[in-house]
Amino acid sequence: MDDFEGTGVFWLADNPETQVAGTIRFSAETGATIDLIGAFGQIETFAEEDEGDVRILGVAGRKLLTLSHCLRTNRTIEMPGIPRETWNAGLVLAGAQWGPSEEFEFDRLTVEFDQLPNWVSRSGVEIEMEERQEPNKITRLSATLRPLDKETVPIDEVRQLSLNYTWALGGDHITDTRIGQSHALQVSYATPQPLELLLADLRSLQDLVTLGADAPASPTAISVSHPDIKREPHERLPEEQQRLPIHLFLRTGRTPAEEPQNRHKLLLGFDAVGGLATAASWLKVADRYRSALGSLFSIRYSDRMYIENRFLNVVTAAETFHRIGFSNEILPADQYKTRRRSIIRAVPKEHRDWLGSRLQFANEPRLSDRLRDLVGLAGDGFQWLVPDQAQFVDVVVHVRNRLTHYDEDADRVTESEPLWLYIEALYVLVVQAALRTANVAEDALLPLRENQRLLWLRRQLGDALPQSSHERRLFDGAMMRPRMRPRPPMTAPRSFGSQRPGTTLRCDILSDII
Repeated sequence: MDDFEGTGVFWLADNPETQVAGTIRFSAETGATIDLIGAFGQIETFAEEDEGDVRILGVAGRKLLTLSHCLRTNRTIEMPGIPRETWNAGLVLAGAQWGPSEEFEFDRLTVEFDQLPNWVSRSGVEIEMEERQEPNKITRLSATLRPLDKETVPIDEVRQLSLNYTWALGGDHITDTRIGQSHALQVSYATPQPLELLLADLRSLQDLVTLGADAPASPTAISVSHPDIKREPHERLPEEQQRLPIHLFLRTGRTPAEEPQNRHKLLLGFDAVGGLATAASWLKVADRYRSALGSLFSIRYSDRMYIENRFLNVVTAAETFHRIGFSNEILPADQYKTRRRSIIRAVPKEHRDWLGSRLQFANEPRLSDRLRDLVGLAGDGFQWLVPDQAQFVDVVVHVRNRLTHYDEDADRVTESEPLWLYIEALYVLVVQAALRTANVAEDALLPLRENQRLLWLRRQLGDALPQSSHERRLFDGAMMRPRMRPRPPMTAPRSFGSQRPGTTLRCDILSDII
């Protein structure tokens, strides 16, 4: 999403008679702001409280604008009595205007991400060179473009997913000639759907690209369309091209990456993981596991989070994923109810209410049970990363308990502990479990064993986990960090965690503003 600035006129959607001049500014990092030279209300009512959601319409930069969930952030009166207002907008739609009570509904979402082209790694350009026998003497260089075809697969009865390719020829063809290619993911719906549903699919696609690229993905262009919103009729344009795209501008917290993730550092390439069919399966998995994936990918989109919170987020992701996808009871409900009743009856009456409340959730699996189930689902890929899975589970449970159950006599968990190793291992565990749930074969995950970051992580985990029975006793005796064999200091590679300057926000903020 390119930054823009435009001057025009604006008005409240329910009060078109009062139009005020102003300037709108948008950046992906800070969102949209309108500075008005004037005010929508009267000076006499400046002290009154604003009520409810505010929708603003406008025309600026030769665009029809609709600004949703607007909030007044400043109101002043300048000499000689000129009022000024500043508004922030949660969402900007450019290309059409909606009335104060009209719903945002669309049947198509198209999105480009900064990490998408390198993740897909497909090009329609072929380069051929001819050279003389003399070294470095090129006599002929030709570039051939064969535009790639659009690919489409069904997601479910309502949705289908497409991978679109576009190209453009640029330059003056004298000093500069360029062939530009772009890739976009598109979700089409059988009937117009609420914008909230489209944005949920946008978040799921963002997570998938982030996963595959092993770097936070940011939207670079977002558009939606509706079959009834069309351009001016033109007999030469086919019906499909008469649709008018509505461009969405959303705050993501940072500008797109200047240099996308190198293709050699991808976690799982697009074709390796199963291509568009796997992407469609991922959307169905994300529909069900959205709360778990939100906690999981928070550690990828934010680099301004305490390490303890990062650890707890991935543990929460693992536990929530298990709660959604696995049985959440140890004994069948009827059998546990009978056992619970017999236990309660065996104690004095004055203790039964207390005991009953304590046993209310006693039939749920413990965290260690949930992690072991996820390890089994992840399969051989996680066993390769963490050979001693039983010890890993014990360590994670111990650290989680230390962080969530305060004990002033116990050692404090600090940033000097290898928490970030456990964080990354848990991230890989939930990612592999999610991919296996999306019907990705174990063989398709074999490239993980060649990833340099995971090879490094595997070596460091081997040193960080307690090895001997003596070390395990020390660990179980409340020593957060076991006494480990001497080794070189642990220094994470620059690409570890795919952190970049700034903060990339997953588009969850949209769920609160639509």
